[in-house]
Amino acid sequence: MYSKKSVGLIAVFVLVIAFLCANVGVGIEHVEAAPNENFWDDFFDPVIVSVAQSNDSPGQSEDVTITALVIDVVNNVTSVTLRFDTTAVEMTLDSGNVKDGYWKATIPGQPACTTLTIYVTACNAIGNTDTYGPHEKHWRDTEDPVIVSVNQSDDSPGQGEDVTITALVTDNVGVSSVTLRFDTTEVEMTLYSGDEKEGYWNASIPGQPACTTLTIYVTASDAVGNTAACGPHEKHWRDTEDPVIVSV
Repeated sequence: MYSKKSVGLIAVFVLVIAFLCANVGVGIEHVEAAPNENFWDDFFDPVIVSVAQSNDSPGQSEDVTITALVIDVVNNVTSVTLRFDTTAVEMTLDSGNVKDGYWKATIPGQPACTTLTIYVTACNAIGNTDTYGPHEKHWRDTEDPVIVSVNQSDDSPGQGEDVTITALVTDNVGVSSVTLRFDTTEVEMTLYSGDEKEGYWNASIPGQPACTTLTIYVTASDAVGNTAACGPHEKHWRDTEDPVIVSV
């Protein structure tokens, strides 16, 4: 059993504790933390979901439209930029909205064999970004070589006479080969004047027996396999040998 004195001391102690707990905040300034409304926003970048192109393998001078699907679950997308090499163009919101939309821009047609490096960058209202790329875009050469003319050293050769065939050939990128075919024989012609974009190519047909007729073709090719052909042309070797009176 507790004595009366002990009970009194306990009661006083409890009262002191209660008083302190009730007044612990006296003289202390309570400051409420202001919520940061954009705190979570700062963690969300726009997302470039996909980038599509109107033609995966365009020919020279063909425009290519780039379409990007961009979303942002929290903030609005404010801009999408298409950059190809040193050129930057602002893409236009074509469908959807600034939180989930398709943005488009067009790259003008380029010369044959041009390759551009492409990037797409999306930016939202608080400056967060997402970038697609690099992606290389190549324009094919779709233009055939042109055989401007084909000449021969003799229009009417006699038997045993070699004939040189000369072809003037042009190409927007460059001719890689010119072939002379006569019947079943093929020979590579040689560039002897000018250059691969505009030059003269020649090859010789060996002299043939009198009254021989060969069918001639000339075919030009460029580096990507575009071709042009000239022919058929028939080449005839005359009989120039006089008869011989062996005896009388």
